[in-house]
Amino acid sequence: MSEPHSLSFGKLKSGDTYDFSYDVRMENMAFFGKKGSGKDSHILPMIANEQLEKENEGALFVINTQKLAWNLYALAKKYHREVVFLSPSAHEGMKELINLGILNSDTITDKLVDFSKAMKRKAIIIINAEPYKYQERAIELTGSILMRLQMDLHLNTHDTPFFVYIDDGDTYLPYAKDLLTYGEQFGVGSVMFFHSREYMKSHAPLLSYFIETHIRTTILMNGLVYEDALYFNSRFFGSAGDESFILKRNPNELIAESTKDGVLDVQHTFVRFLSESLYREIEEEATQLREKNIIPSSYSYSIAKKEELPKTVKRTTPRKKVSKPKSIPTGNKIFITEDDLFN
Repeated sequence: MSEPHSLSFGKLKSGDTYDFSYDVRMENMAFFGKKGSGKDSHILPMIANEQLEKENEGALFVINTQKLAWNLYALAKKYHREVVFLSPSAHEGMKELINLGILNSDTITDKLVDFSKAMKRKAIIIINAEPYKYQERAIELTGSILMRLQMDLHLNTHDTPFFVYIDDGDTYLPYAKDLLTYGEQFGVGSVMFFHSREYMKSHAPLLSYFIETHIRTTILMNGLVYEDALYFNSRFFGSAGDESFILKRNPNELIAESTKDGVLDVQHTFVRFLSESLYREIEEEATQLREKNIIPSSYSYSIAKKEELPKTVKRTTPRKKVSKPKSIPTGNKIFITEDDLFN
């Protein structure tokens, strides 16, 4: 049986499960894969599903696409999680700040999210500042929220572990360096998604070096730029490597490099995605929520206003038991069925 805070990450060819332990997660993880690797449609929803079922952990998702942000919100509600959803089109406080250009850290706490309470309550926070609409203002506001989190790191403990998932990591890395450097001390681990190591190395070599010294686990999606494939092939497999294997994999075949017992460990893993039917269901629910154009959770407003929340939240629907898929995800069977998730 997996440890309470380990993250299930599929299976090996042998059929053995492949999990990331709590210590590994606390020492940060990075995904690499160019556009078209299935990050938004498969990888991030799969990772989010694993995270959301852990009631004893809170999480922050920084997402740069509206569709994915709302899909994750709909998925979080299936798990009856307390959600803080921040997007200018759905949160009046965020819309006000982004239009006025107010980036004061205290204002972030007053109008958007009080991280000290959110972490303690193991809440789920989803941010989409709509960078496609607000451009630099959106990036700066998201960066200010991350800076506010870093100011509150010392208020958290390993009794309330909190994990941060940042899409388009090269955009937000300058705002998240303290998360990667100091987060583990206070029970905060980070997972970042990058399009290309080569791109970052050529445009921001210091940040590229920072990533390699502050991230313990590296995961390769199936779509890599050629220069990245050459680099990781040599790094993972040495002279015996074959770049065609790095470049030609199915979307559910990921390569993970981590350190286990002080020894570098590289594994070829098979993961399972959300079923197509479940994904469509989530999309439909997300569309309905988005069309209402309202703040989707009254509890998010309570946290934003720094009001005391009730110790228990009364549910109108019973919690559904979530179970793990039992079959080995090899070949074409790479999707989790609804029965696998919600029995």
